[in-house]
Amino acid sequence: MKILIVAIGRTGSTNLMRCLSETLNLKLIAEPFNTHFWRDLEKRKPTYKEGDPIPDNCVFKTMIDHNPEWLNKNVKNFSHVIVLARANIRELCISGVNAVKYGYYHEYEPTEIPYINNFVHEATKYRKLFQFAALHPKSKLVFYEDLYNKNTSIVENTLYWMNLGITKEQFNKMRDGYLSPSKRLRKI
Repeated sequence: MKILIVAIGRTGSTNLMRCLSETLNLKLIAEPFNTHFWRDLEKRKPTYKEGDPIPDNCVFKTMIDHNPEWLNKNVKNFSHVIVLARANIRELCISGVNAVKYGYYHEYEPTEIPYINNFVHEATKYRKLFQFAALHPKSKLVFYEDLYNKNTSIVENTLYWMNLGITKEQFNKMRDGYLSPSKRLRKI
């Protein structure tokens, strides 16, 4: 199984990638084309470099704007394609400006307010993401709000719709360990 997650920031893509990797016992490949992530946050070389074969049994996460040429060339090599967005662009922008202040993986109370330029910038990414999804019929468009929902049946239906062969036991593990609303970084 080769799963590709294509996302924009602040959509829970890292958490979903880790969740699928752990639950389905898949190798994790996180944002290999994100120089800032590897150089400044991880302080090591990426686990995948362009031109390498895509390993079997992996979950590969990239952002829509990191390497679109690679993405369009290699999407056919994945058995599953998850396109991850947030239905509420306002909440995405609030999360984005607060991540800059508090850190990308830290809990926060939203004290920062986005400007119109934040919305314009993110709207451009949404357009690219939706165009990508429209061009690749096997992609499944998934929303953050459906993964981190208080209503367990919405989360369960979303995961089953991805068609990854997730069992009820695996779902419960995913829900408890990763997809519970309590796992969201925004507090309040």
